[in-house]
Amino acid sequence: VNDTATTEIYTEQIVGSVRCVQETAFLTGKVYQEYGFYLYSKQLYEEALNYYQKSWELIKKHKGEDCPEISRLIVYEGSTLLEIGKYQEAEKNFKKALKLREKFLGEKHPLVAYAYDGLGNVYMEMLDEKRSLQCYEKSKEIFSYTFGEQDVGVNYCKANIGRCYMYFRNFEKAKTLFNEVLSLYR
Repeated sequence: VNDTATTEIYTEQIVGSVRCVQETAFLTGKVYQEYGFYLYSKQLYEEALNYYQKSWELIKKHKGEDCPEISRLIVYEGSTLLEIGKYQEAEKNFKKALKLREKFLGEKHPLVAYAYDGLGNVYMEMLDEKRSLQCYEKSKEIFSYTFGEQDVGVNYCKANIGRCYMYFRNFEKAKTLFNEVLSLYR
């Protein structure tokens, strides 16, 4: 075997090993992300944020900051920030997730609708009824376009719009929407 062939074999092995290490690190980042979500579900928000940060570092290092895989992590982190009252940070997260999802999935993808929904939740907590309703309406529009008017996602959005009306003391509009959604399940 000549030196060139040996070098090529070793180069292929090294490249394969590097890819394996990168994929392992990326998967470890995903496990940190899911464990963070587990902690979130247990209302251990600060601990969840620590695991999201560890996940962020690994995923960013091996996939870059502008990759589709990161949007889920950003939504998880945004939801956690919302729970602990860090509304401006949560807003930034949902906007970033929205941009990434629109870029990689298209504007009418259901995951884009979920990002709008999260952003609507942020605006509701920030007492911005107009922007909250706009986000919930956009989410509903995407679900309607993608799955049709009778889809459960559309009804979920209508319920959120009703919740927003209720939150801002527009009880008649809330009641109308809630009854509309409930009529589909009777």
